[in-house]
Amino acid sequence: MIRQIFICPIRPLSDSSSGVIQNLAKKGRMLAKGPSSPGWSVTKIISVSPLLNQDTVGVCGHLYDLTMGSVDNTLRFQEDPGRLAVAVPEIYALPAVGDRVVLNITDALIGQYEGGAKGLLQYSTVLNQLWFSRDPVALDTLALQELDRERRLLGAPGFKPNLELYTNAVILQLGVNDSNRVEVNHLR
Repeated sequence: MIRQIFICPIRPLSDSSSGVIQNLAKKGRMLAKGPSSPGWSVTKIISVSPLLNQDTVGVCGHLYDLTMGSVDNTLRFQEDPGRLAVAVPEIYALPAVGDRVVLNITDALIGQYEGGAKGLLQYSTVLNQLWFSRDPVALDTLALQELDRERRLLGAPGFKPNLELYTNAVILQLGVNDSNRVEVNHLR
């Protein structure tokens, strides 16, 4: 089965549209409800992850972000790359986690190919894109390829992502990591 990824270019907001958003926020019309609200429960998840490298797994993508945010004591996985490569797909495969994901969005407005969560903009490139797919593995694989392309283009040192994690995710049928089975559609 071919998986689809949609890439949407993003243009800056005009001054008038950002003013509308600020006015709505001031008037209290943009209120967020969360776990502290009575009767609140998660039934659907829209995963939003940045295009950001992560030294242990390669990309701080949908698989890694959602699973590490769903469990406590993540240090037990992060210190052992082999354990992390098994734990991340298995946690994502839990019905309470992966079965609730309805859409994955990669924030590729800026792609940071080095530095991880430190926010080192000198190791970043501006892509001005959002990527959409129901397949987290395909998006994470595309993110790995894009970050590697940025590294090579800018002459940065390469790195070896833990590809075993993505292979294990495919084995658990969480998605595909074969670019021949992924259709990338660029929207205009």
